[in-house]
Amino acid sequence: MSTLSLTRRSFVVAGAAAAAGRHLAMLLVPLLAGCGGDTHQDVRDVDPILNPNAPLWQESAPDTFTIAFETSEGTFSVEVIRDWAPIGADRFYNLVVHGYYDYSRFYRVIPDFIVQFGLPGDPTVTPHWLDATIPDDPVRASNVRGTIAYAFTEPNTRTTQVYINLVDNSRLDEQGFAPFGRVTDGM
Repeated sequence: MSTLSLTRRSFVVAGAAAAAGRHLAMLLVPLLAGCGGDTHQDVRDVDPILNPNAPLWQESAPDTFTIAFETSEGTFSVEVIRDWAPIGADRFYNLVVHGYYDYSRFYRVIPDFIVQFGLPGDPTVTPHWLDATIPDDPVRASNVRGTIAYAFTEPNTRTTQVYINLVDNSRLDEQGFAPFGRVTDGM
């Protein structure tokens, strides 16, 4: 049995060129930082992926956008609808735009329930995000087959881990799991 993993992502969103420019700028920061100055600089000042409090993680997502995830087993697309869960949509948008999920794996599959991902492909990044919680969104859409939402253990503890509903799990609605998008292709 092969392990399904995310390899790349692409966007279909207004302003995608601007997002690509920000991503390129983020990649250039470590290169420029090595050109002189304090050699004992904290790595969180250089690599924003290690600093969940960096301003780039606070950008608002577009009202609606689609992300195509390329995996080791094919491609699937997720349409994110900000009105459903604005805080969750913003977090997901920034994590995807800045490459957080690149080369990560689907690490939890429960048949007839969910498939989950959200830990970075680089395990040295994980500790920096464990306490980077976001508040809960009110539930405005139902956890039906194909919707995507954040996993959490108790209220207001959402971080980076998300799940896709494999079946109708609307019973999760009353537990506070707020979907922010849905798989539109490749389910």
